[in-house]
Amino acid sequence: MRPLGVCLAVLLASAVARAEPPRRGTREQTIQAANRAVGEQRLADARELWRALWEAEQAPEAACNIGDASSRMGALVTPGVLADLRASGTGRDAN
Repeated sequence: MRPLGVCLAVLLASAVARAEPPRRGTREQTIQAANRAVGEQRLADARELWRALWEAEQAPEAACNIGDASSRMGALVTPGVLADLRASGTGRDAN
């Protein structure tokens, strides 16, 4: 993992541990890093970055991109998988 990825992972881990949304700059950096990883075909890295964002704030775009990266990697994305993702979130309360 690149040094930037390590830094982002540490920052996101601390945000997840507090169950607070990441700061705006951290959120934007995470999204940029995830999009860059997709562009470089590092789909597993991208999925982990989107997963960290999902766990921090349950951003709908994160869930969509987790599914997209998983699908591109050949994983079967079913409604049950998405329900598990929703149930595992530590951000906002489930609706």
